[in-house]
Amino acid sequence: MAGDLSDEIPLARTVLAEKRLYKFRSLASAEQKDWVKDIVLGNRIRFSRPSELNDPIEGKPIFCLGDCESKNYRDQFEEWVWNTQHHVKDRPPKQVFMAWLRKLSKKDHEGYIEEIVKENQAAIEARWRILSFSANPVHDLLWSHYADSHRGVALVFDASGGEFGIAFKVEYVAERTPLEISTQDGVSILRAAALTKRAAWAYEDEYRCLASEHGDQTLNLHEQFLTFDPCRLLGVILGANCAQSDKEAIIGWSKKRPVPLTIFQAAISINGSVMVAPYAP
Repeated sequence: MAGDLSDEIPLARTVLAEKRLYKFRSLASAEQKDWVKDIVLGNRIRFSRPSELNDPIEGKPIFCLGDCESKNYRDQFEEWVWNTQHHVKDRPPKQVFMAWLRKLSKKDHEGYIEEIVKENQAAIEARWRILSFSANPVHDLLWSHYADSHRGVALVFDASGGEFGIAFKVEYVAERTPLEISTQDGVSILRAAALTKRAAWAYEDEYRCLASEHGDQTLNLHEQFLTFDPCRLLGVILGANCAQSDKEAIIGWSKKRPVPLTIFQAAISINGSVMVAPYAP
């Protein structure tokens, strides 16, 4: 009975007013260094599955049942349930199915919601991939949480157009709003699943690029990786505690690019604020 998410979802894409987006990365392990190297030299960046993101409710929109006492709603709901059965082999005639459906109580229908929610979550997990950025390069918690307490880096991307100019701004809400279970609005489902987060995450000032595992009109992934225009990566901000060997490696990678990156250095002031300035060896 899950809503069908197999068709392309026509989300409106808007070019950002902001011209820069930042991707914070750790360099703590050899694998993490290779990921950064692949971004800098390979012009490839990985999109995550919803289940790979930090917030455990990512990709899990919540649903509710409407007013089953209302005839208009009941008629709409029953027609939706019937339409969700189109893939069922040997389904009964519509008249027989509807007669069975009308015998069910509201409690019976509510018992199906958990099953429907799981089906929607599975459909979202199977299809959608997410690339997260921040519009804020100097938030101390971003450096702490995503760049190994300033031992990592922040990659600077041009978001004035191209692959990253189509990122969506994440909406932060005090409480998530349940969707009516029979909604056919795929945009609302995807927005609730991937573009709405709880207010506790608002400090991230997050933007997201979305792509479909099954092909997308704008972004084409290969095994969760997007190959982007090299011109869209503008620079790297070195964390305040970035090791000298890591700095030298990143500067060396930059020099191998057709157009070297601009290298910046982050510093932490005496009051704890983060400052960014051009790197001076």
